[in-house]
Amino acid sequence: MLHLVTPQSSVYWSDMPEQVLDIARRSGGDLGQLEWLPTEEPHDYATAVRVALRHGEMCSRGIVFRAWELIKVERPAMLTERLRATQQADAALAGNDQLMEALMPGWIEHGRKLSQDVERSVNESIAEAQEDADTVLNAPVLPHVESGWKRMGGSVI
Repeated sequence: MLHLVTPQSSVYWSDMPEQVLDIARRSGGDLGQLEWLPTEEPHDYATAVRVALRHGEMCSRGIVFRAWELIKVERPAMLTERLRATQQADAALAGNDQLMEALMPGWIEHGRKLSQDVERSVNESIAEAQEDADTVLNAPVLPHVESGWKRMGGSVI
């Protein structure tokens, strides 16, 4: 899957294989001619531009880049939000703990240990995801992409 960012603050997607980007780089094809659809998931435009400037290729409509590069950058926040939602759900269900403990002794301690294990595991995943995101965002801006983007009226964020 590919993404396209445009100077008009839009992010689009195409289900074309990622290899199409490499082919266009070699042959000079215009990926702006592909069918592009608005993304179904919301993406932070500034983040998409930062990724695109480092990993994308210019086309007639903006910058095209591989979707997984943006997904890698967004993953730490997504995992953090899911952990927070899980913790909130645990807190909401805690009112039943005394009843469950009476029915199944050890319920509370088991739940506490399970929550700690899940939190530790998710925090490790967040740290790994952050390393991946940093790798994507710490890549240098591609000069030809930056200059093409500016010529189109795009802002370097």
